[in-house]
Amino acid sequence: MGAGFVGRPGPRQAVQLCARCHADPRAMRQYNLRTDQYSEYLTSAHGRRLMAREDSGVATCLSCHGAHEILSPASPRSRVNRGNVPAMCAGCHADPQRMRSSRIRTDQMTAYQRGVHGRLLLEAGDRRVPTCADCHGIHGAVPPGVGEVANVCGTCHFVIARYFREGAHAQAVHDIGVPKCISCHAAHDVVPAGLDLYAGNGPGRCGSCHPEASEPFRVGLAIQSLIAGAQEGLTRTQAEIARLHREGTDVRELEGLIVEAKAAVIEAKPVAHALQVAAVKVRTNRALRLLARVDERARSLRRELEGRRRALTVALSLTLGIMGLLFIKRASLRDPGSAEESGGPET
Repeated sequence: MGAGFVGRPGPRQAVQLCARCHADPRAMRQYNLRTDQYSEYLTSAHGRRLMAREDSGVATCLSCHGAHEILSPASPRSRVNRGNVPAMCAGCHADPQRMRSSRIRTDQMTAYQRGVHGRLLLEAGDRRVPTCADCHGIHGAVPPGVGEVANVCGTCHFVIARYFREGAHAQAVHDIGVPKCISCHAAHDVVPAGLDLYAGNGPGRCGSCHPEASEPFRVGLAIQSLIAGAQEGLTRTQAEIARLHREGTDVRELEGLIVEAKAAVIEAKPVAHALQVAAVKVRTNRALRLLARVDERARSLRRELEGRRRALTVALSLTLGIMGLLFIKRASLRDPGSAEESGGPET
C-alpha cells in the first residue's frame, strides 16, 4: 500500500480524519462552513465515550452523514435532513442491544411520534418543529440539564419562557430543580397544553406537586376558571356571529372585535406561566368586554333581522292577497255568462 493509506478507519480515527478538513478554517472558508464541529463533538456524550474508552458503539461522523455518499442536509435523501433526523437517531437509540451498556431508555422515538412535535413533523411535514438535534444539540449532543430545559424550550416558545421566568416555578427550578417544562408537558411525547393541567393530581397536573387545599393549587384553579370562561364566551359568540353571517347579515365589524377578543384569550395562556392570577384576569377581562360589545351589537342586528323578516312576511301576504283578488277579477271578466247575469238584452 502507498504511504499514508489509511484503509478502513476505526471510529476514533474516522472522526479525526473528518476533522482534518472540517476543523481547518482555511479549508472551510471557501464553503462558509463552521469549523467547531470536532471540538463540540469532544464535549458530547458520544465524543466523551469514544475518546475515553474507544467505545465503538457510539455515534461518529459516519453514523449520521455516511461514508461516501455524503449529502447536504437540504437533500430529502440525507439522513441529517430535518424530516429524517428522528429516524436516524432512533437507529441507535431505539435499539435495546446498543443502548444496554448506556442504560438509556429506548422508547424516545415511539414517544416522539405520539407527541405534538412528532405528529407535526412526521405526519404534517412541518419542518419548523423541533427534532432531536434542536433539543439535544447536533455535534455536542448531551441531555439538557436542569437549568437548560427552559432555555431550550424557550428558543421556540420565547414568550412563554419570559413569563415562566417571572413566576414561582422558575425560582423553584433554581432551588430544587423542578418543575421544568417537561414536568408538566413531558419530554418526547409532548402533548398540546390544555386547561386540564390546572386541575387534578395526574401526571403533569398541579395536584401532582401541590395538595388540593394549598394556595398554589387554588391559583391553578383560578387561572383555569378565568381562561375557560373567556374561551366559552368566545366560542358562544363566534357561533352567533356565524349564524348571522349565514343569514345574510354584514358582520365584518363584529368579526374584527372577535379577532381582538381571541388575541386576548391566546395571550392569557402564556401569561399564566407567571402564575399571577391578576395578570391573567387583565387579559380575560379584556376578552369578555370585547365579547360583551359583540353580543350587544349581535342582539341589535338580530332584532333588525327579525323586524325585516316580519315586514317581508306582511308585504308578501299583502302581495299574495292582491294577486288573488286580481286573479278572481280577471277570471270574472273572461266568463261569458257574466254579461247576461248583469242585465243584458232579452230575445
